[in-house]
Amino acid sequence: MVGNHVDCRVLQRLTAEQLPEVHNQLVELDVGIQLITTRWFLCLWSSVLPPTALYRVWDFLFACGPTAVMQAALGCMHIVAPAVLEATDIGSVLAAVKDELQAAGDGSTLMQLVLYRLGDISEPQLVARRRLCRQQVTEDTRHMHATRRMVKLQRSSGFAQQELSMIARLCGEQQATDAMEAAGAVLAISLDFATFVTVVRQLVPQWHNESELLDRLFAVFCGLSREGKFGQPDETDCRDRSLSSQLLASDFNRLTPPLDQELLDQRLNFEQMVHGCGWLLRGTSKRRSELCFRCFDLDGAGHVSKGHFHSLLLGLYAMYEPEKLLPLQDARAMQDARVIRIKEEAGHFVDMM
Repeated sequence: MVGNHVDCRVLQRLTAEQLPEVHNQLVELDVGIQLITTRWFLCLWSSVLPPTALYRVWDFLFACGPTAVMQAALGCMHIVAPAVLEATDIGSVLAAVKDELQAAGDGSTLMQLVLYRLGDISEPQLVARRRLCRQQVTEDTRHMHATRRMVKLQRSSGFAQQELSMIARLCGEQQATDAMEAAGAVLAISLDFATFVTVVRQLVPQWHNESELLDRLFAVFCGLSREGKFGQPDETDCRDRSLSSQLLASDFNRLTPPLDQELLDQRLNFEQMVHGCGWLLRGTSKRRSELCFRCFDLDGAGHVSKGHFHSLLLGLYAMYEPEKLLPLQDARAMQDARVIRIKEEAGHFVDMM
């Protein structure tokens, strides 16, 4: 109901200009004007005014057009102003407004206000005010959705609000002064692979640098949806699932493969980053095991090949104890050389036959 929100904002501004004491009283009692006026605009006062007064207001609306709606609303604010100023809480405000309008009688007082005491609101003025208030409603709605997404992200990831703020700062986002602005700025964060590696090393300092597992985690995190589930991302996700699948299916058998250009071009949004870290650092045993399997199951076939299994184990060694990795590499190199030599000897023997 964007139109209703916009007209309530317009009436709030007019009330602040013409009835500042009423406006200040509503602010002090934390009463949004929309609580009072929504039924005015949506039902054109049919559930608010007594029948005789209602018919006179409708005559005025049909005769004078759209601007009459705002003039009638402003007239109602003048009618209820004394009762609002005497109210002490939100309940008494709502009750006072209802009683005053129900006591409007035949609507003579209201129509005298609207026709002779209040200045006319021209159509260009109303259009300009509505345009300004619509921009504000749109911005507030965007901030509200961002705040809700942050709360949902906090609950589903297992991180506290302070931890989310820390992750955002690690990603390069400075803390904003306004909470709603901060939520929108944080959700707009986009990480490339290099930033992702930097953040993960800050979160897990015991991991060393020489490992391909970070490449795999980045590709796996790219497959997460906004809700933190593996599967097809929704339209708002900036990752492409098919590209993530290609990354997962690429050759990771070497210990330190050169980074694929597609991997360097990929970007990870903040929700994917937080959900992935939640699986990694705060997840249940089931979630961690699934994350581990997805790092093994590079081609998404549901099973793990021997080469992938061996490669990932080497990656784990590289993360935690790189000094023990060299003998494994040397042994693998010696084994590869032995296999090549046997093949060469076998080929030579076949040639002789």
